[in-house]
Amino acid sequence: TLKNISIIGSGTALAQGITAIAMPALTRLYAPEAFTDWAIFVSIAAIFSDVATMRFELAMVLPKDRKTAAAIGLGSIGIALVASVFAGFILWIGGPWILEGNTEGSFGLLALLLSLGILSAAIYQIALAWYTREATFKCYALAQFALPTMIILGQILSAALGQRTGIGLIIGLVGGQTLCACALILNLWKQFKSELLC
Repeated sequence: TLKNISIIGSGTALAQGITAIAMPALTRLYAPEAFTDWAIFVSIAAIFSDVATMRFELAMVLPKDRKTAAAIGLGSIGIALVASVFAGFILWIGGPWILEGNTEGSFGLLALLLSLGILSAAIYQIALAWYTREATFKCYALAQFALPTMIILGQILSAALGQRTGIGLIIGLVGGQTLCACALILNLWKQFKSELLC
């Protein structure tokens, strides 16, 4: 309906607005080289994030009963966990060859951040698919607004703590994503548990 479209649209608009407002502050807090490191990390994470759940979360809208949909959602989280650990392992082992020295920082830390980033992005997508299925569009819009807000706050906090490098931007990104994912997973677990344990 038009009301639901406007709710989702308002979440998207607020998310884009908060990002646009914060960008001038972030460009003053971080040097241009920091954004290069951040962009490399995001591009690697995006490759794995697109296939982290094998897109099984999209199947949650198909079953008529909530129990089957909840099982698909829980299975998607399991697949994402395996994919995120695998991606982190790949970066940890092949980091120097993959990045060719373009990113500062230890590859162990980057591997951990990559794993957390992929898992949290997958949880976010699973939550949005569940909210679409359940027609809880206010939760959908709130999640859309919460993600960029938490990421930006994490990046500002990183800079305030003296980490004004690419690693600071990456830690802020993954920290914000992880906090958002934790809130979403608690919300999802309450709903999945009521379906799967009854």
